[in-house]
This record gives sequence, structure tokens and C-alpha cells, in this order.
Amino acid sequence: MDLKYDMDRIAEYLAERYSPWGWMGQRAHDAAGINAFIPLELIISCDHGREVPLFFDEKKVFSLEKLDNRRRNWSNEHLKSGFTGAGTFNILEKVGSLPAGINLLCYRSIKSLEKFALSEKSLRLFAPPESLKRKLDNKVLFYDSLEAIGLEKIPGWTGRPDRYSFDQLAGELGKPFVVQYPYGSNGEHTFIVEEPSGLENARRSCPGQKAVIRQYVDGFSLNVNAVIVTLSGSPEVVVSYPSVQITGAGECSSSRTAYCGNDFAAVKGIDPAYLRLVKEQTVRTGKWMAAAGYRGVFGMDFMARDGKLYPVEINPRFQNSTSLYIAMRTGEGGPDILLLNIAEFLGAGDKYLSGFVENFRAEKAMRPLEGAQLVLHNKRSRTVVAGDLRPGIYRNGHFVKGASLVTEIAEEGAMLVTCGVPAAFTTVEPGAPICKIQSRGTLLGSGATKLNEQAEKAVSAVYSELLLRGEDRIEKVGVRK
Repeated sequence: MDLKYDMDRIAEYLAERYSPWGWMGQRAHDAAGINAFIPLELIISCDHGREVPLFFDEKKVFSLEKLDNRRRNWSNEHLKSGFTGAGTFNILEKVGSLPAGINLLCYRSIKSLEKFALSEKSLRLFAPPESLKRKLDNKVLFYDSLEAIGLEKIPGWTGRPDRYSFDQLAGELGKPFVVQYPYGSNGEHTFIVEEPSGLENARRSCPGQKAVIRQYVDGFSLNVNAVIVTLSGSPEVVVSYPSVQITGAGECSSSRTAYCGNDFAAVKGIDPAYLRLVKEQTVRTGKWMAAAGYRGVFGMDFMARDGKLYPVEINPRFQNSTSLYIAMRTGEGGPDILLLNIAEFLGAGDKYLSGFVENFRAEKAMRPLEGAQLVLHNKRSRTVVAGDLRPGIYRNGHFVKGASLVTEIAEEGAMLVTCGVPAAFTTVEPGAPICKIQSRGTLLGSGATKLNEQAEKAVSAVYSELLLRGEDRIEKVGVRK
């Protein structure tokens, strides 16, 4: 890259010209890698973990979880609720009180913030409109559009599950089969159906709604981050290095469809032809999204089997994997996807960053990465944290030091426990994500479908330290009944 676009200089430029910066998303820790590159003034989040003071001033974090000390399976709808209703923080007052306003990097946009940004000059949102995000988030729309995009779909169709019997669907698609409703993250409203009761559960989830009804692909999942930028007046899709997506790992979740992490390091063990397919299909999809007016960061999930790659869904927003990608790239050449996203929303008026986009070589984003993360969920009914899990780096089960970024891992075999690490007495709802384990190497075994022995031991140790107990069994922290 030309020296005038050295990453340190870009970071200095963004801080000096556009500060203050802020982050809004489901997880406060998603901001850790960004903050390491561009100092932030504000974080708006759903969750709140013990790792926050290791990378940010807690007084500048506005978290829904801090209101009642309860960990939920946070969603975009929870984030929207933070701007309305009694008892929530009035973030609009905070934004309006900042002398220079704020540039807010967003996991996704929110309509109330869009209205505020139009009426006030104190807020600039770095995200596509909520209405466009909602449209492209529709899994049924995407499945029905695959032929027009020029991509092969997993055999199936879209329709209302309540109009078919289990025997009809099993006879046509085989067992198990998948029912996937238009909206839902972290595996919510996606069902792997093996028996009539499973189909009934799917119907009750979203009564009367249309869904994707398709074959189950017994392969492995890939995920990718990408960004659509404007180059010489036309949309250009930049695709990053993909990761193996970890879904439904029994060690981390009780749900077969739950998102359980990403493994960039494991990609080197799969057929390189899949990387070419990921890039080709992501570019095709990005062009389709761009035609609808979309710009900025997005992601895609795929299923891979027998040399074929099937697109499953698009995520028109930052993903759970994006924060890990940004953190690792910040320590290895610069967070390219983040910077291209920022440049796109600043627009052509910023000649310096426009030059960065013009000079950026897309193949740089496809450089291999060594890193992985697991998301640990509450696998039981409602529980309370009775242990003392410290955020930071561990090696051989022993705490080494407090830390918040995967790039701080120096020793081989060490792992980072971070992202929402709950304090004692935190109530954890069923299925809610608890924290992450991050590593500089792979967490998967051969075949990229199962956790390796090191990862299994780490997961077990974290759950042991958490001491999750039923609400009725807790008298005081650290006491088992």
C-alpha cells in the first residue's frame, strides 16, 4: 500500500478530523478492536461484561443489561427498545449534549436514530437505513432470489409449513429437513425437523408465516465478511478471508441451530476451491444488494458439501464474526473492512479516504488469518452466576493476566475469555450467550465439524468457573446447595 495510506496515519487522520466516535451494537466487546484503532467516546450495547474496564471507560457505556443485571438472548429488537419506554437510558439526550456531536459506527441502524440524525447535525450514522436492512434480511426473499442472482439453492421451496404434513415434507425432502422463517439471528426461528413434534414446534414459532422449507445439508458451514463501496461511481464488492462457522456445538449450546463461533484458522484445512466459490458467490450477492441501494458491511453464511457451496443467508450488517476479524486485522496490517465501511459513509467529499478506497487492493482482504472464537450459551433453564470467572488470558486452565483482545495472546496454547463475562449474581436466561473463548489457532478438529480436545477442555473449565445455579439454589456467591 502507498505510504500515505499507512494504517497509523489513517487512524490518526480519523481521530483528528472526525472525533468523537462511538459504537452501537448488541455486544459492548464488539467495540474493543475498533477502539484499539480509533479511540471511542461512547458505547451503546445490550450486554455488559467484566472485560469492559480492560479496554474502555465504564462510565461511557450505556448498556441495557446494566439496568437489571439480567443476561438475555439479546437481539436487534432489544437494542431498539433502548431508545423508548420508561426506565431506559435516553441516549439521544447524551448524543445531543456532545459539543462536537458523534460519528456512530453501528452493528445496524435504528429508525429512531435515523430521524434524530436528520433533525440534528450532532449525529452521523455509519450504517444503511433500517428499512433496507430489514428487506435484505428476509431469508425467504433471498432464497426466492437465488436463481436471479445466478446461485444454486439447496433443494426446497418457500411456503407455509402449516399447509404440509410431516410425512409430505419428509417424503419430498428426506429426514431431517429444515424450516427457516424470514427473520431471526443466532439460529432463532430455524428448525432442523426430524419428527412430527419438531414440525409442530416450528409452526408454533411463527404461526401462518411463510418459510424456507428445504433439504438438510450434512456438511460444514462457512461465513464471510464483505463490504460494498463506491468506486469510480459504481459499486464494488470487497470480500474478506472466510471462516468455518461453528453451529449447534453440544459443548456450547443445547440448540442444534445456535451460533457457536467462527474459526478462521481452520480454513487452511479445507479444499482451497471453496475459497474461490465463497468469493464468487459473495460478489454476485453483493452486486444484487447494491442494485437495491445497499452500501457498507455485510456477511454471508454458506453450507459446503462434496465440492458444492450453497448460500444460506445474508446478514446486511456487522456480524458476530466481524469483531474478531477487525481485532485480528488491527494487529496484522489494519482493519480493512472497517475502514472501507467508514470511507463509504463519509462519501466522496473526503478526498483522503476516497483515495484510500481507490488504491486499496481487494486481494489484501483475502490474506489468511489465524484465530477462532467459541460462544458459550446457557444450556439450562434460568440460572444465576455463582462463580468468579475473570476475563483475560488463560493457559492450561490457569489465569495469566487480564486482557480484552485476541491479539494480546502471546503464548502458544493460551486462550482469551472475554465478551460479556458476567459478574456474580447475574441472572442468565435460557439459551443466552454467556461469554466467548478466543484463540490464535484453530479450535476445531479434523473435518472442521467438531471441537478439538483443547477447546473441549477450555469450554468445560469456563462453565466450571461460572458455577451456574438455579435461582432457587443460590444463597450467596460461591456457595453450592
